[in-house]
Amino acid sequence: MNRRLLGALGAVALLVTACSGDKPGQDYSLPRQMCGIRTDAADLKPLLPEGKSARYAQNRTTDYSYHLCQVIVDDAVALKLRILRDTGYSAESEEAAYDDHKNYRPISLSGGVEVVSAGVADDGGEVWLECRPLPGHPQEVVPNQPYTHLVLSIHLLSEVEGKDALARRHAGVEAFMRSYLPGLRKAWCAPEG
Repeated sequence: MNRRLLGALGAVALLVTACSGDKPGQDYSLPRQMCGIRTDAADLKPLLPEGKSARYAQNRTTDYSYHLCQVIVDDAVALKLRILRDTGYSAESEEAAYDDHKNYRPISLSGGVEVVSAGVADDGGEVWLECRPLPGHPQEVVPNQPYTHLVLSIHLLSEVEGKDALARRHAGVEAFMRSYLPGLRKAWCAPEG
């Protein structure tokens, strides 16, 4: 009797294992930081597709003028996060976000880090904040053109379909921005005041 029970349990275990392999889920570990800023996995996970493996890649300058990092899921870039300094914010800057993203729309990020402008899109989002560079960081792009702003750009390269999935994605991008911005400001910007 014990052999039959063990055999049946073994068959059930194999069936469960085989069925769970049909849909990979997010069975990969997530980076603890993105572009040098601590990242909470709970805020990063909603931005990434299902897959079996993920790796983190970073192409960052050492001078705090521009950083680019990526999460690659199953050998395809799934998320690009870009941080860059700018000499100002203008309507043209935000207009470029409309061109760079699919269905971009402005949002309010009140209650946390003060931002000049922010928006989410079907494929990511953008945030502009006033930011005087920390001592030791680049202070100007060319003489007499000081850096005054910081831009956080998020590009999601996996597709989602359906109104509910897009609403979850927009909410995920906004939640990520809210959690990421305090660390970004601390690492890149001189204290206000």
